[in-house]
Amino acid sequence: MAAVSSRGSALRKRLLALGLSTVSVLVLAEVALRLIGFNDQVFTRPDPLLGYSLIPGLTQRQYLEGEALIEINEYGFRGRPYSKTKGPGVFRIAILGDSLTEGRQVGEHETYSANLERELAGCEALGRAAVEVLNFGVAGYSTAQELLTYRHRARQWSPDLVVLMVYAPNDIEDNTIGARKRYQPYFDFNDGELVLNTDFLSSPSFRRRTSSLARAYDRAKRAFRILHLAGAGLRVYRNLTAPKPLEPAEDGPMFIDPDGTFAAPTEEAAILRWELLERLVVELDREAGADGAVVVLANAPSPHAVHPDAGYRQQVKDFYGVDNLDYSEERLHALADLHAVPFVPLGETMRGVADRTGECLSGYDNAVPCYGHWNQLGHRVVAAEIARVVCSTVAVD
Repeated sequence: MAAVSSRGSALRKRLLALGLSTVSVLVLAEVALRLIGFNDQVFTRPDPLLGYSLIPGLTQRQYLEGEALIEINEYGFRGRPYSKTKGPGVFRIAILGDSLTEGRQVGEHETYSANLERELAGCEALGRAAVEVLNFGVAGYSTAQELLTYRHRARQWSPDLVVLMVYAPNDIEDNTIGARKRYQPYFDFNDGELVLNTDFLSSPSFRRRTSSLARAYDRAKRAFRILHLAGAGLRVYRNLTAPKPLEPAEDGPMFIDPDGTFAAPTEEAAILRWELLERLVVELDREAGADGAVVVLANAPSPHAVHPDAGYRQQVKDFYGVDNLDYSEERLHALADLHAVPFVPLGETMRGVADRTGECLSGYDNAVPCYGHWNQLGHRVVAAEIARVVCSTVAVD
């Protein structure tokens, strides 16, 4: 009996030592991850209305492209948490868009939304109105999600003006089901009418992401940074096993944009995608107009079209067999004119700045130079051009 008791005591001691060692390693890992600012770079959560949305109250550093401290306000968007009740003498602007608008690569004060608020402070057309700009942009959003963001979120702040930022290389594909295998709502055409489809709500993946276990994990992740390490590892695995994109030609663009970006679409699917995009823009104008708001349409150009190297732009033109890289901008401009919607021609403006300064308006040193999301200069140029159009077309009585 004594021998058995001795062996049991030794086993307990070994298990206790193993447990203490494991806890020590986990504590040291947690401290180290916090000291270096590591996180899993996840800024969104499942949303039954929008597919996903930013996590209210989240403060987390982004460092994959550029670097910035991202602070999501209590309402679930970047920027100051303006009250839903609009004060007297306030001119309020809601910005709808995707990652270019959210601007996760730059600090909040550097986004074009924040720059626009400062630019419009001196706009005589707005009189003495105090300008408030609310940034409802979310990375990865389609035009459909941006329309739904207006319906379910932005209109609660009673905006006087709504800016819709369209990035055609993404939007002409993201509005359709299965785009990039995202779980999101989208619109179908039914007898020429837009019909909302929310089938994603019943998908096994969305149910898993909204289960009690998933919610408990998310709460635990707020407390323990080491859980971020597991999430980051899973994302790396998915990236490594995902299908690789088409490799561009040596004398062509760095990345391939979809059919319909630089020339009229030739594939039937791309033709329908453009028609859907246009219908969504018109529907936003109708709904916001019914609320008394003015819609301004802006075109975010492909980085190819505003690259500071004219020789590179010519290579892209040759690759696509086009005379210019402005098809998306010209088509959206024509749509805006048809419906008397003010239009912001960012492609022309940004290319002009790139030509004059020789500087890139997109890209970061820790990512792809001259490609990707707008840098600080890009955000300033965008804000200035939107302010010019707003000041010349909108007036406050």
